[in-house]
Amino acid sequence: MVPADQFGSTEAKVKGFRAAYGSILFFEDPEPVQALQKAFPLYAHHFPDWSEHTSAMHQFALWVALEAEGFGANLQHYNPVIDRKAMEHWKVPLDWKLRAQLVFGGRAGEPMEKSFKPVEGERLFVYGADA
Repeated sequence: MVPADQFGSTEAKVKGFRAAYGSILFFEDPEPVQALQKAFPLYAHHFPDWSEHTSAMHQFALWVALEAEGFGANLQHYNPVIDRKAMEHWKVPLDWKLRAQLVFGGRAGEPMEKSFKPVEGERLFVYGADA
């Protein structure tokens, strides 16, 4: 699935995760989402997004909990590269969707500094707050 010119770097990164203590795989079972869509048709188009939000909150909460215990962690999205093999290995139903992989273990160092565009005013608007 990975283009030939990117395979080497992808393979090296995935192999690097073998040193981790473990990985938490976040799957979504589509059945409860579909049931909610049928039960609440007015909001049906929102449930897939809300399911993603729920998954993201779980990912964040577990990442913070692992970090609080002194572990290093990083969130990966190797979908669809690893989906089928992971599902077969752990016998996860094939209609579930793999959303993310939270790799954790010893700390390999401090996170690199990242720079972003200013958030407030460009990507975040706060109304009603005193300037």
